[in-house]
Amino acid sequence: MYTTKKDLNLDVEDGQKMLHFARFCWTRQNERCPGGSQTWGENFYNTYGISLSVFKSIMEQDDEI
Repeated sequence: MYTTKKDLNLDVEDGQKMLHFARFCWTRQNERCPGGSQTWGENFYNTYGISLSVFKSIMEQDDEI
């Protein structure tokens, strides 16, 4: 479960992929993916187990504890 930026582990390659995919999906979140079965927002959730809105709120958190 992701609750902090540390949980997202953005310093490693998989975390960076997640961040870039989130940026890609954010502007398209209500558009259908090429397959048409889901939206980009649903695709992000199904891929990473976290919604774009929750990901955004975590990214907006201060780094201080």
